[in-house]
Order: sequence, then C-alpha cells, then structure tokens
Amino acid sequence: VRTEDLTEEQEAAVESANESAPDPHVGPANSELRAGDHNARYLYETALGALPTGVIHLCADGTFLGATSAMERMLGHPPGWEPPEGGLLELVHPDDQEVGIAALARLAGDPALEPWDSTTDSVDLRVRNADGDYRWLEARGTDLRQDSQIAGYLVSFTDVTSRVEATQYRSQFFRTAAHELRAPVATMLGRLDILEATLEKVKADLPTTVPATVEHLRSSALRMQRLVGDLMDSARMDSGEFNLVRHENVDLAALITKEIADLAVEAGERNVTITKRVTPGPKVTVDSVRIGQVIANLLSNACRYGRNGGAVMVTADPTRDGWCIRFVDTGIGMDAETVARLGEPLFRAERAKEHAVGTGLGFAVTKGIVEAHGGTLTVESELDRGTTVTVLLPYETA
Repeated sequence: VRTEDLTEEQEAAVESANESAPDPHVGPANSELRAGDHNARYLYETALGALPTGVIHLCADGTFLGATSAMERMLGHPPGWEPPEGGLLELVHPDDQEVGIAALARLAGDPALEPWDSTTDSVDLRVRNADGDYRWLEARGTDLRQDSQIAGYLVSFTDVTSRVEATQYRSQFFRTAAHELRAPVATMLGRLDILEATLEKVKADLPTTVPATVEHLRSSALRMQRLVGDLMDSARMDSGEFNLVRHENVDLAALITKEIADLAVEAGERNVTITKRVTPGPKVTVDSVRIGQVIANLLSNACRYGRNGGAVMVTADPTRDGWCIRFVDTGIGMDAETVARLGEPLFRAERAKEHAVGTGLGFAVTKGIVEAHGGTLTVESELDRGTTVTVLLPYETA
C-alpha cells in the first residue's frame, strides 16, 4: 500500500501499529531487557517522587528536564510545572544567583574551582515560590554519568527557611546583647583600674582581703568581657562577616604563658592546677588576639569542667604541618553524642549545666577561629575520665 493513498487517520493507525509491533531483529532476551529498563525507570521515578525533599532533574548543559511532585508542592506549583523561559536561575534571589552558578560549576567539574562533594557539600539559596515569596532552600547535587561522561544532574532541595530565620534572629539578639553589655563592662574595668591604682598608694594600711576582692572583681569583669566578645563573634560567624584582623609573628610559648597567668584567679577559685610544656620551635603567623582567645577559652573550659583539685596540662609541639597544641584535663568528660554536637552555638550537655554556668558559645567561637586560620580542632573525651582538645595550627595563615 502506498502511503500517499492513505488518509491522515489511516497513516496514524499504520504508525501506531508499527510502533507496537515486535521488532523482528529483537530476540526474546532483548525484549525482556527493554521491559526491565521500563520497570527500573518507573521504580526510579516513583522513589524520587516519594522523597520528602524536592528533586529537580537537569540535562548536562543545565537545561530543566523535570521536577518531582514534592518539589512542585514546595514551590506551590501544580503538577507538570516548568520553570520560566529564563530558566531556574530566574527563580533564585538576585543576591544568591552567583552562589548557585558557582555551585553548579563545581558540580560540573570546573577545573578552576574546588571539586563538589555530593556527600557533604550544599548551598543555601532563596528561591521564589508561586506566591512570589522567597523561601530558603538547601540545595545538594550529584551528577548522573553514562559511559564516564556527565549525562545530567539531580539537585535536591530542602526547605530550611525556619532554620535560617532562627539563625538570623539569634544573631540579631547576640548583636543587641553585646552592644548593651559592652559599655557597662568597659566602665567596670576602667573603674577597677582606678581603684587598683588608688589602693596601691595605701596598700600598707589595707586588710589583706581587699586586694584579693578587687582581683576577683577583675576576673569576673574579664569573664563578662569574654562573653560579650563571644556574642559578637558568634553573630559575625552566623552572617559570614567574621574576619581575621591581623597577621603577625607570634611566640606561641609566650602567648600560652600569658593566658595561663591571666586565668590564674579562675583556676585558683576551682582549685585546679595548670601546667605547660612547650617544645622549642618556629614562630607562628596568626592573629595573636584571636589565638589568645582560643587558648583562654579552652583553658577556661578545662578549669570550669574540671574537678576540685584537678589538673590541666597544656602541651605545644611543632610538627610537619604546624603547631600541635593539646589541652588535657581530668574533668567530668563527655559521651560520644555530646562530643559530636560540640560546636553547635548554645548547645550544652545536661551534665555540663549541672557542673558549671555557661552559654555554649565559647567552644563554637573557638572552633570558628581555629578554622579561620586554616587549622583544625578535635576532641577526645570519656565520661568521668577527662577530655583532650587538640588544635593543629599551620605555621602561616593564608
């Protein structure tokens, strides 16, 4: 039959029959494979659709291929939704578009950028929904490969608006509290300077308890000053505004000695003995104020969570990769679950709350300062046996 003699309806019927007819060149085994591929694809799409997170499928060039129903619901769109003509980037807040572009470039393997790790890497973006409002979404991605070549990408999205807004509210509270406390604390320390200078002139006529009382007042004021600093630093870290101010050659042994001396009153109040051992080595290029803050915070933690009559040992040794500083105490220790959560702002274990007053900010800030120097901070601990905190600090900060 010549196709030119057929009507349009008849042509359509012939084409349909040809499509449904078995291929004479395909054996039974290959037919089963084709059916298996269809079933696998169905299961794959069903599994994606069942995920609580939204998922978008992209071509290798970034072109939109499809979205799961969870993604459509997250953005408030009906089934079958497609992004605007300008692409998905049109939905991303203008201030976050560069972040999204850079993330996709890393996912695509741009050699000029750090490789994307699909198991750990993510970015937070503001994405516009159907109502025109922006929601904070955490995006994670992985590439899809065929014959070792990138064939596309899957990008999952989780709505983290509540988490981001809570962090923003927390940061604002920290800034406000620090601002309100900074001036009174500075006034207290200033008045203590005047008081100490005055008392020095009449020292011989004073009861021995007076200088000790003034020293305790100063110790308390300095602790309050550290709290104000931790509040501000935590707020800066939350907003990505934390920066190292100075880089100078520092004698680590001298810095450790100074911080131990500054903490003598607090250690004495808790009957904790602090000792040190520093192996001679090169100076380190760091922000001396910030590294002093790290040493002070870790020493203070070791004293506060130590036992009455306990001991704290500080060691510092030069290694191939930098200075290794350890803070070893004989305190109450921590279980593995608590160690895993250290560094979360405001987190404090129940046992720690019973043992000493604190905010849960100091350790988070300390960890952030060490990482800003390109270093690492690790913790080993055992309940009722004590804790060892190890800081590895590069000789030079990038």
